[in-house]
Amino acid sequence: MRQMASKLAKSLKKMKKFSGAMIFIVINTVFILAQTWPASVPRLGDDALTYLYRGHELSLLYAKTPLAPASIIELNDRQDYEQRTDLRWLKSRVVMRHVGTLSPLFDVFTLTFLSIVPSLKWAFFCFELLVLSILTLAIYKLGQLIRPGHHFFFPCAVLSLSLLPAQGLHYFIPGVFAMSAGLLLAVYLIQTKTFRLTPSFILLNLAAGTHPIGKLYIGVAFVSAFFRKEPLNKFNLFLTALLSLLVISFYQFLPLFFTDMQMPVVGDIGSLSFQIEAIKNNWIAFFSMVKDNFGKNPAMAILVIVGIYTTVKSNELASIRGLALSLGAILCIGCLHYLPGYPAELMIRVWAPLVILFCLASSDFFSRMNGKIKILFVIVIAFGLILEAKNKYRYAYRNLNSRNHTIHEVLIKKDASSIPKGSQIFFCETDVTLTAFLLTMGDDYH
Repeated sequence: MRQMASKLAKSLKKMKKFSGAMIFIVINTVFILAQTWPASVPRLGDDALTYLYRGHELSLLYAKTPLAPASIIELNDRQDYEQRTDLRWLKSRVVMRHVGTLSPLFDVFTLTFLSIVPSLKWAFFCFELLVLSILTLAIYKLGQLIRPGHHFFFPCAVLSLSLLPAQGLHYFIPGVFAMSAGLLLAVYLIQTKTFRLTPSFILLNLAAGTHPIGKLYIGVAFVSAFFRKEPLNKFNLFLTALLSLLVISFYQFLPLFFTDMQMPVVGDIGSLSFQIEAIKNNWIAFFSMVKDNFGKNPAMAILVIVGIYTTVKSNELASIRGLALSLGAILCIGCLHYLPGYPAELMIRVWAPLVILFCLASSDFFSRMNGKIKILFVIVIAFGLILEAKNKYRYAYRNLNSRNHTIHEVLIKKDASSIPKGSQIFFCETDVTLTAFLLTMGDDYH
């Protein structure tokens, strides 16, 4: 009995380090499921259907020849719409949602879910669970790099309830997948003692092939490798740089390998702008976002501020300073990024991995507290978590009630089966109805 109790105690002690990651994935799985179960559309509505359609496009090899894509390409080429702002905007929406791809590798996963899961909303549920899984793994691995064997329960609880701006940590989509893969690559390059090509190659593809921003995170990971306690030898650094260049080049020039693809990406991912007004607007938007974000997430704000202080001061966190500096550099350079209608877009995206890093780093500071101060800290964080949980519940409620479309896939198939293929169909609503129809009935219609 004593031996069994001893083995059980050891097993529980080993499992303790996973408790933070477990709380993160459980809370977010419930968060996703609570919005998916009662809804009649995928959780993110029109955006979700767009991501699913990317997977469907892969089954066509992104070809322009099927009737529906050909009709949309023809719509894009029409010049008579250019004089009407409303029609020009509508045209750009239709083209953006149904032509080209930002995430060729992730489309492979999406197509797999569409092939296996019969319902669109549950296919997207699987889609989100995949992103959540790699995000959880990235948080766990980053935490173990900072403090091996620690559970990170409070930082993970805070991260699981915090609502960051834009896509943040509550939209489980390809951009977040690419960020997670980039963080895993950084951890690997910082931590590994024996450099191997296989994990590097896999992580490079997962970052570069799932979203354009993944290429930036590859750069972040490479720079972070220079801050290792034991430097990688020059040959391994050269090999990493060469492999990164090859993988990035492959996805950059992928359209050249096909003659009938809708790639490269259709859609504006922004440009560089050195105009003072644009740079100023980006910084104003960013600081306004941080102020609003801290106000709505007080527990997160405390951990981030403490984490920044700890990262700078603690010698034990020297290994992650390179990661923090490289992410900070991308954030600062992001003020030059200009995307019409989306000020500080790149800066806001990079904010998410910085929040993750500093929240985890804060545990090093709090572990050194004495008993009474630690109890006070727990009480403060608990109150902050209550407020954050309330905000997340409100977001879920609003999201569930704002997706007011209903998709009956069986009825769509039944009604549309009477329409001869090759027919012309007029859609009054294109964000949801058109995409749902194409996903359900195929592309043999004008």
